[in-house]
Amino acid sequence: MPDRLVKWLVFSVAIALVPIGVAALVAFVQGRTGAYHDFIGNGELLLLAVGICATAIGELIGDDGPRESGRALPLAVGGFIAILMTTASLLFATLTYSPEAEPARVAGTSLVVYSSALVAGTVAILIREA
Repeated sequence: MPDRLVKWLVFSVAIALVPIGVAALVAFVQGRTGAYHDFIGNGELLLLAVGICATAIGELIGDDGPRESGRALPLAVGGFIAILMTTASLLFATLTYSPEAEPARVAGTSLVVYSSALVAGTVAILIREA
């Protein structure tokens, strides 16, 4: 696994999840058991997805110029990531401030967007390493 990918996974992804993990751990220690949406039902993962997308775009923009394989793939991935980042931002603004938003639905949507951001970010790092 490329060093840049490992560094990104540890310092941009795993450490960003620490507050959610600590909240779950504290609840467990206090004897409160709850569903996953108790910890991510307010759109927390949507905010993390925006950060992951921003880092991924930075990786693609930070490229040192055109390479033999061309610029089509980085541009396509960058465009997808920009759309994903905008979607995550709009969902956060819409879902988290809506009185009708159900935490379980927000959590499920957040998981899908966050997972997509992880995949897109990984692709961006791998493109940069190629």
